[in-house]
Amino acid sequence: MLEKFHSLDEEKRTRIINAGLKEFGLNGYKNARTDNIVQEAGISKGLLFHYFGTKKKFFEFLLDYAIKISEELLEKINLDADVFVRLRENTLMKMELLKKNPDLFNFLITISEKDEEDIKRETKKKLAQFSQKAYEKMFSGLDLTKFKDDINPQQGIEIIIWTIEGISNKFMREYVKAQKVQDINHQIFLDQFEDYLAILKKALYK
Repeated sequence: MLEKFHSLDEEKRTRIINAGLKEFGLNGYKNARTDNIVQEAGISKGLLFHYFGTKKKFFEFLLDYAIKISEELLEKINLDADVFVRLRENTLMKMELLKKNPDLFNFLITISEKDEEDIKRETKKKLAQFSQKAYEKMFSGLDLTKFKDDINPQQGIEIIIWTIEGISNKFMREYVKAQKVQDINHQIFLDQFEDYLAILKKALYK
C-alpha cells in the first residue's frame, strides 16, 4: 500500500502527512478523526485508506516519519566538535524545524501523553530506541580530559543532559500552552539556553 502513497507527487504526499501530523498532534490517536485529516489534505477517505489501510497504519507511518526526520537532524551534527557545540547545533536545528513544521513537534509531544494503551506502548518503545541512539551519537567520542580533574566525566555528562532536558521541557510546555509557533519568543529560549551552557561549561570544564 505504501508504494502507492510514495508514487504520489511530493506536494500531495506532504499535504497528507501534514494533515495527519496536525490531527494526531491536536487530539492524540484515540480522538483523532480521519474525516478531519482528509478534509485538511483535500482527499477522500477512501483514498486515505487505499494508501494506508487503517487509521493505525497511518499513525504508525507518521511516527516512523517523525523519527526519520529527527534522525536526519542528528546526522548533521558535527561530531568532531565539543559536547557544548554539539548541543548548541542540535538545539538550533530543532528550533529551525519547529518553525518550519510545528505540527511535527506537536505530534511528538502529544503522542507520548494521550494515546490508547497499545498505541502508547509501541510509541514509547520506538521513541525510547531513538532516544538511546541519539544519546550514543551525541555523546560518543568526546574529549573527556576537558572536564575538571575532580569531576567524574560520566557524572558531568549526566548533569549536562538533565539541565538540557529541563530547559527543553520548559520550552515545550510553553509551546503547548501557546499552540502557535508565532506566539513563542524563540530568541528568549535560545538566550536562556546559551546562558545555561556557559554556566555548565564554567562549572565542569578546566
